[in-house]
Amino acid sequence: MNLVNKLNDPEFLEYISSTTLHNLELEIPVKAGPFLPTNVERAWLYHFLQTEEADSFFDSDTKRKLVELLTDQHTQLHLSNFIIEKGKPNVPHSVTPLVKKLRSLISDQKGMTISYSTKNGEYFKEIGIPYRLMYNIAKKNWYLWWLRGSHEVPSTQRRRLTPLLQISDVSRAELNIKPYEEELEQLLPKYEDKKTVTLLWKPLFENMDVQRLFHAFSSFEKEIEQAEGSYQLHVHYYPEEEKYLLTKIRLFGPHVLIQAPESLRNEFIAAAKRALENYK
Repeated sequence: MNLVNKLNDPEFLEYISSTTLHNLELEIPVKAGPFLPTNVERAWLYHFLQTEEADSFFDSDTKRKLVELLTDQHTQLHLSNFIIEKGKPNVPHSVTPLVKKLRSLISDQKGMTISYSTKNGEYFKEIGIPYRLMYNIAKKNWYLWWLRGSHEVPSTQRRRLTPLLQISDVSRAELNIKPYEEELEQLLPKYEDKKTVTLLWKPLFENMDVQRLFHAFSSFEKEIEQAEGSYQLHVHYYPEEEKYLLTKIRLFGPHVLIQAPESLRNEFIAAAKRALENYK
């Protein structure tokens, strides 16, 4: 069913293009879709395509096509004229060529030959099946969950977690993954595997900015409810993200309360008691 409303009605788009956008010298040749991008938005996309980060989001063909479509916009935006970076933290560059290659292997459900080293300096080259890429926000590093492609290896030792910094090379390998499908199905992350913590924003001082709270948990899926001048957040997270989540909660001290679950509230209290022991 093709739904037509005011935002994507052809007559409405034609009217906007011939009046408002034309008068503002923002006439855009794009006629399809519910929204018309402005020249500034197109110029921003062109600028983004020139950065290294764009290689992690687009393959070479898509990037080349986008650049061709946006070549007439490259003079519309001059970021250097009004954006100055000051006090930028020295954060290691997290984007690696392996991210794009591994995403392709995971989406195609293909096997791989992986060369990697361990913390002890040992070097290995094995065949396996990648099934999940994970970015650790606290450590600012990528990690790969993969399955060793040998039934001779005990099931308890088949699942591997390897930092991408320790992987020297990855290539596609011919490997029949059907014998591993049941095991992979159990290992793949599911939304129902997530936990949920309920937080209550109860500031002790007036005029405290609640947007700072929303920004702190912007990397998590959440629902927000407002009641009696306060906010209740239901934040969803995977078990391995729990420690990082607790660090975010600690930033707000007595202004944020953990309402549920009780286990996380007890963990928060225990951590606070351990910290107090240092001052006795």
